[in-house]
Amino acid sequence: MGISSAISIAVAGLQLNQQESALVAQNIGSASQPGYTSKRLVANNQVTATGLIGISTTVQRYVDDELQKQLITSTSKNSYVSTMSDYATNIDQMFGTPGGTNTLETSLTNFSSALSNLVTSPSDNSVRLSVVSSAQALAQQLNQTSENVQQLRTQADGAIADAVSQVNSLTSGISDLNGKIISGKAAGQDVTNLEDQRDEDVRQLAGYVDINTREATDGSVSVFTPSGLSLVDRRANQLSFSQSGVLSAQSQWSSDSTASTVGTITAGTGTNTTDVIASGLIRSGSLAALINMRDTVLPKAQNQLDDLAASLSSSLSDTTATGTAVTDASGDTGFSVDLTGLQTGNRISLSYVDASGATKNVMLVPVASASDLPVPQSASSDPKTTVIGFDNSTGISGAASALQTALGAKFTVTNPSGNNLQITNVTGAGAVTIKSLSAQITTTTTQSGTGTLPLFTVGQGGSVYTGTYSASGSQKLGLSTVITVNQAVLDDPSLLVKSTSSTLDGDSTRPQALLNKFNNAQFTYGPETGIVTGNNSFKTSVTDFANQVTSYWGQVDSDATTAKSSQSVIQNNLTSRYTTTSSVSIDTQLAQLVQIQSAYAANARVMTIAQSMLQALEQIPT
Repeated sequence: MGISSAISIAVAGLQLNQQESALVAQNIGSASQPGYTSKRLVANNQVTATGLIGISTTVQRYVDDELQKQLITSTSKNSYVSTMSDYATNIDQMFGTPGGTNTLETSLTNFSSALSNLVTSPSDNSVRLSVVSSAQALAQQLNQTSENVQQLRTQADGAIADAVSQVNSLTSGISDLNGKIISGKAAGQDVTNLEDQRDEDVRQLAGYVDINTREATDGSVSVFTPSGLSLVDRRANQLSFSQSGVLSAQSQWSSDSTASTVGTITAGTGTNTTDVIASGLIRSGSLAALINMRDTVLPKAQNQLDDLAASLSSSLSDTTATGTAVTDASGDTGFSVDLTGLQTGNRISLSYVDASGATKNVMLVPVASASDLPVPQSASSDPKTTVIGFDNSTGISGAASALQTALGAKFTVTNPSGNNLQITNVTGAGAVTIKSLSAQITTTTTQSGTGTLPLFTVGQGGSVYTGTYSASGSQKLGLSTVITVNQAVLDDPSLLVKSTSSTLDGDSTRPQALLNKFNNAQFTYGPETGIVTGNNSFKTSVTDFANQVTSYWGQVDSDATTAKSSQSVIQNNLTSRYTTTSSVSIDTQLAQLVQIQSAYAANARVMTIAQSMLQALEQIPT
């Protein structure tokens, strides 16, 4: 090796040592910077036919790509379960714990106790006032809980808007960094810090949306959801959000409504847009959790409250008209039921056995006019019950004609007299056997002469709850928000006792009837409550349903907390592993600095020796 080659090698070595020293200094100085990864210098010898002419270098990051992908996926899941857990805890606190104070369960118990006292002391005005007070407390508890649910939905809606804004900001940032990285690589520049920034943006984005990434040969990264929604592909694909404003109990995804009035997220521009929520394109991350809360979980809580308010109202105001067995002139058998007092929304229940031996249930629902038809299947809490609506404005005879058409040739539907509806089977091949026919009749006046009383009414207008359906939706939807105590009873608590104007003050007939109905009336609850799933339903009392609702949210909160804890362990482990492999170790950097200093000293020694040799050559006489 000649002196010139030795000098070239030493100079290249010194330059390499300087670059390595600068990179170590950068690593140490940036060690605490979020998302910064440890960098290393990779040297490549530049060799020609005459020998080594220099050393080229590239900066590389310590990044485990597979571990990074796992961390991105885990970040989405962790953000999803954390958001769900936070909201579940809030909902659980709204409903309280079984046996706790200021809960619906407690308010129902207090109301039942007040009714019991009224049975014992019907003439005691203070006891009557206690019933009224406990009824008001119960209605207000339903009002407040419903309002809290809607406030949470509005909060979630606002959080969705913020999340969409953050997603758009991050995708724009990733797109901008893609452009800088592409141009930097093309110019042979160090782009590792830009790649760090981009990775940090990707990880933050994963907290909002479940994503995958793909790196191109030019250094750019495309970002998309597993469902196929492109977020960054050379350029950022921005999301658009139409915020709802203040939500009400009526603005929810519901089978009672043909469209949702909640805010939507769309992707694309012009006519080429996609409804991100309806298409299910976001499945994890905090954004998916917020959408799930606003459109599914919290409406479920609202449905539970509305079911509870409806059952509470009906338990005190409704009576059951049981059909009597009849045989018509043709010898066909069935039942006849007196529908006197039938209100729009009241239910007529028909049960029969078909030719195969299977029991079938039909719910017949009267509506105010033909424009309110059809009545949706959701009118029945039992998904296995067929719902048939009919126009009640034409009277029982008109209803019989409409029901004849709806039920078909296996039945004979008539109005034999007065308000009686008669349904018999038609004998012959494929004949059915009618098991029962009954009707729910709502009492609308305070002095009907019966034990029933419309103690709870709807809103300031004080209309009686009958479960009516109209073209605008169900009377039950949002009932818990507006349920109140009948103003007539507030003005005159003696109506709790006096079923007629001549009822004696000490008559306990109506108080006893109200207590029995409240404690014993059974109502059907279905999948809309979340307590049962599929096509299942169950029957229980108002108080027991409230207890089940309270326990349900306690379990939801417990499950969500467990899921959050479990995912947090996974997230922490992956973060720790990723940090260990990619972050800066000060000890390692200091050790490397010692090695660089030793190499620098060696290269400097070569330069010194080469200089001495050149000086010696210059002193040789020519």
